[in-house]
Amino acid sequence: MGDIDHIAVSPILDLLPIDHFMRRLHDKTPYTAALNLGTIPVLSQYGLHTKLLDFQEKNPHIQLNIVEDRGEEILRMLDCELVELAVLRANSLPDDCYKSLTLGTDKLVFVCSSTHPLAACSEVCLKDFQQEDFFLLDMGQNFADSVQHACARDGFVPHIRQRFIRMETILGYVAAGAGVSLLMEKELTAFNLRNVAVKKLSPTISDTIALVFPHGRHLSPAAATLRNFLGNFTGKRI
Repeated sequence: MGDIDHIAVSPILDLLPIDHFMRRLHDKTPYTAALNLGTIPVLSQYGLHTKLLDFQEKNPHIQLNIVEDRGEEILRMLDCELVELAVLRANSLPDDCYKSLTLGTDKLVFVCSSTHPLAACSEVCLKDFQQEDFFLLDMGQNFADSVQHACARDGFVPHIRQRFIRMETILGYVAAGAGVSLLMEKELTAFNLRNVAVKKLSPTISDTIALVFPHGRHLSPAAATLRNFLGNFTGKRI
């Protein structure tokens, strides 16, 4: 017993309050949870990158891994549980098997060359350019189907000349007068629109960006934390 009385206590630990010592230990502790989030490449256009940065700052114990890809690929990863949550366009969801939390709204706009006859119009109807060649952004078959259906309601089948995966490629062709496009308005904000005119559609064709996961999936604590965090910005819950 006498030997125990002579055990030395570190002078540093002796001077540190216990909460400060535990905080120092926590600061050196690696991530305790990992969360894979799949997303189409729209985070900056809809201001979601700042929300995710804020989430990471407030939840340093969660390692947020972000995977960007086309909508169909992200949906496949979500179904295969390679990602736990996904940021997708609501119209890309093939059925009602998914829960979704709206994160932002957007609308289709008509994009043409600044020398196009319709460039002087304040707004246009789909039927105004039924004879045009379309260049579409390759956002998956569901986006192409939604364009087809919208045109069908106005009584024509659009001639889709080609699809591209890069917005700037489409804008280059459109600026050169080779055809027209239908694109999401907010996605255009990050690009040079020189020699390009952007026109509102009448009637408006809207879409939403949503946080998505399958019905019946039990979310991990990390995924539930992100869902609730983003829900605070929208005032909604899923």
